[in-house]
Amino acid sequence: MNRKNVYILFLLVAATGLSLPTTHAAEGAKGKTKPPPLIDVDEESVGYVRQAEASAARKDYAGAIKILQGLLDRRKRCFVPTEDPRLFVSLTVKVNEVIGQLPPEGMELYRRLYDPKAERLFRAAAERFDKSALRNIIARYRHTSYGNKALNLLGGIQFDRGKFSQAAYYWGRIISTFHIKDRPVLLAKIVIAHHFAGESVPATKAMEMLTNRYPNSRAVLGGKEQDVAVFARRILAKPPPARPRLQHDWPCLAGAPNSVAVMSPCRPILTPRWTRPGGKLKDNPNVKAALSTIIVRNVVRGGQRTVSNPALREGRVVFTSRTGGRSRRSTMAAHVHPIVVGTTVLYRTADGIAAHDLLTGEKLWQTFAFSLYRPAIGRRNYYYGRLSPPVGDRGRWTLTAGEEKVFAVGDFLYDSTAYNYALARGSGASRKYAGTSLLAAFSLSDDGRLLWQVGQGKGSSELLRGGKFLTAPTYVAGRVYVVVEYMKTHHLVCLNAESGRAVWEAMVGQIPVAPSARYGGYWQGRDSPLAVAAGKVFVVTNVGVAAAFEADTGRPLWAYQYESSVTRLGSRRTTIPSTSFPPNPVIVTKGRVICLPPDSDKLLAFRTDTGKLDWSADRRGLRNLTAVDRSRLLLSGKGLRIINAATGKEVWTGKKVSGVHGRPAVTTDAILASGKGEIIRVSLKDFSVTRLPVKQPDAILGNLISVNGKLIAANAAGVSVYFPKSQ
Repeated sequence: MNRKNVYILFLLVAATGLSLPTTHAAEGAKGKTKPPPLIDVDEESVGYVRQAEASAARKDYAGAIKILQGLLDRRKRCFVPTEDPRLFVSLTVKVNEVIGQLPPEGMELYRRLYDPKAERLFRAAAERFDKSALRNIIARYRHTSYGNKALNLLGGIQFDRGKFSQAAYYWGRIISTFHIKDRPVLLAKIVIAHHFAGESVPATKAMEMLTNRYPNSRAVLGGKEQDVAVFARRILAKPPPARPRLQHDWPCLAGAPNSVAVMSPCRPILTPRWTRPGGKLKDNPNVKAALSTIIVRNVVRGGQRTVSNPALREGRVVFTSRTGGRSRRSTMAAHVHPIVVGTTVLYRTADGIAAHDLLTGEKLWQTFAFSLYRPAIGRRNYYYGRLSPPVGDRGRWTLTAGEEKVFAVGDFLYDSTAYNYALARGSGASRKYAGTSLLAAFSLSDDGRLLWQVGQGKGSSELLRGGKFLTAPTYVAGRVYVVVEYMKTHHLVCLNAESGRAVWEAMVGQIPVAPSARYGGYWQGRDSPLAVAAGKVFVVTNVGVAAAFEADTGRPLWAYQYESSVTRLGSRRTTIPSTSFPPNPVIVTKGRVICLPPDSDKLLAFRTDTGKLDWSADRRGLRNLTAVDRSRLLLSGKGLRIINAATGKEVWTGKKVSGVHGRPAVTTDAILASGKGEIIRVSLKDFSVTRLPVKQPDAILGNLISVNGKLIAANAAGVSVYFPKSQ
């Protein structure tokens, strides 16, 4: 079913009051549930694959090969379904699978036809050590005589660059087809790569296979002939050298493209050395912007909803919410995620980006004319409805730094039922009502000078000009990767960091149609910061889809539709998903893509190579996901839990820890989390918990980072920096 038909189907359902089969009711192959379709599947390509399979079954190998190679050579990129109704793979993966199943006579014909071209491409790629060209050979000519050679060379390149998990992955793909005389050496290389990556379980399994199958194999290793198994066992006995990269600054929320990085140790005196901006909260532009996401003049059952009296209490911002004659005190999400580049602290404000000297707090510069939200669309009262928006964190206050630039998003519409309702009804003709945003790059070395921006009519493609950028991008080696919402669809875009021009664009998945015009904005627009690792980009839309693409080309690899509360919103009996869960960075470690989507009550782990769901664990109402190291994950919110990244099993839970506010800092020796007027320190050595009070009344707590022994805390009120005693 194509995108247009799916969209029409959802509209018909919404209009007639009928309900689509939910993920609980619809059964797929092998008893697995089948969700409403969100992935772009090309039925025409699926038909060609089936036609090729039928030709091969009739032993018409020439006809089958012509169809299959034609599909590999075409420019169209799409997904095709698998036996698992939730898992989709790229057309390239499926076609290569079919070619690999040809009998010997079919494979011989295939290589006779395409070995010459693959050889020319391989020789050119090998001369330049061109990873992109090698990946192209693997995608288009995987089953020629040069497919395994490309995999072997690509694995060697990654190993030499210290990317051991990637090397093991590429070598592992050829273990079943590599020539028998070289298989022991290949196994030894896989053992060493897994070991250097700190992946003990796959290293042990590969070592057992090497010992049992090739106990007396000899080869030239390390410049001399020796027993292959003995050589691998000797390396395995030494401690692995690979460790998570220590961040001496903190360039983005995730801290690293794969979201695995640790901060420097920190034992500060908990009296702020400096706090900015200070002053009364009622005049603070960030607090005012956060509170204004709740429309003040909405009528609820004859009463008027207002928010007022922001104050700093125990390090966090609280405010009063009144509806009719009732009032309650609420805590505002931390919102602001500071970054540190060198000795400069940067954080997002409602008006732009502010930069302060880390040591003195002196304001260095601030960008202007880059507001987070657009002006209000009018003073009209709207019926408020049953979905009450908290002052939550959508990740739009985050920043990313790289290549002497800082990247940010802004100029969003307010998130409210009134605005969503007005947009759905077509109220007003001005372009300021459009659901778009801006992505901009500013110079770190030139006082925040605007370098380029895309969106709202600017950009090298229609997608950039008319889309909504949902979160600050991920920066890797001169490129930035960002998710864009456009025409009810999520797209992944790779931009040149220097110019902002699109390098490639790829469709990720559709956005489910809202059951009511007022509610659509809340559970949309919370995409996670992307992860880039092992030559792939990993995306989680937070409305039911996780997917992987090649980082160089945007070629799709796999997509998975996880069970999402968003896709069940058509039923009156389903609960609207919590809007208080923030987006979280996607973590890539131990051969898994790990995410904590706000539209799911599960922590999910997918295999990086296949997209299969490896394990899931109950989030238990916790909000934030952070990597502790390559092997452990931290869930935080009302409390703290540490999870094994390989199995999803609980390692430790802080039964006496509660009231955690904002994202904790994870250092090499401890977890530091904001409590109520205190810092909660959890030792990573013995999990002992220490509570350290912060007594100064204007001290700020919330999202924490640790840089060079200093602790930096931020929320909508501003930033506080705590120094160690020695400084």
